Amino acid sequence: MRNKFFKNVLRRGLVGCVAFLFVLFTASLSWASSIIYNIQGFTFNELTATVEMEYISGDTLEFLVTNTSVGTSFITGFAFNVPDDVIGILGFTAFDENNNNVEGGPPKWSDYFPEATKNKIGVNTPGPFGSFDLAAITGNTFGGGAIAWGIGIPANNNTYTFTFEFTGTDLGLLETSDFDILSHSANNNDDPQVLAVRFQGFNPNDESDIGITTVVPIPSAILLLGSGLLSLVGIRKKFIGRG
Repeated sequence: MRNKFFKNVLRRGLVGCVAFLFVLFTASLSWASSIIYNIQGFTFNELTATVEMEYISGDTLEFLVTNTSVGTSFITGFAFNVPDDVIGILGFTAFDENNNNVEGGPPKWSDYFPEATKNKIGVNTPGPFGSFDLAAITGNTFGGGAIAWGIGIPANNNTYTFTFEFTGTDLGLLETSDFDILSHSANNNDDPQVLAVRFQGFNPNDESDIGITTVVPIPSAILLLGSGLLSLVGIRKKFIGRG
């Protein structure tokens, strides 16, 4: 009888915890939840990266870009899209994983936002991926780039942090998911993408490639919820097993 009582209390407690986690999960989706993208080279499968995107305030979008490739390679640019509420760039920063400032225009990192052609031509990338609204680049164009300032593989400084501070209308109402937008397709042969990543200096022949998303991105809040639920299941089994 006593064991049954404690099992009922535990069961109700677990239900309450699950409900609480769900509330936190739904709230986190609408408040500064990041989205993580897995990137793979269109031509060379060895070229890979992860890009974490998060709208961290009322006007700032942050990217964490990591080069996870097999073999020597450098990320020298990435392009993405913005909602129509964004009309300009107020500020841009770029730091390597040692917190060294690496922005300042070619050959260092700089933002590239061709406002006059936004939603028309925009940022052109090699390959059938359409055009993008905005990019971070180490050259004069997305197709160029400076390997010396690129994001290397893990043996080097391979994770860089980028922030874009926007000007526009109703920016405080935007969420991270509002930037999960496909590129602009010029014809039916295009393969629109949310992100395009420029790889250069790939061994052995100093090849270059464009990396695109490989799977449907997962909001980080879902990963948090999943780990919480698994922990609760483990606790429930532990206590029931004792009973």
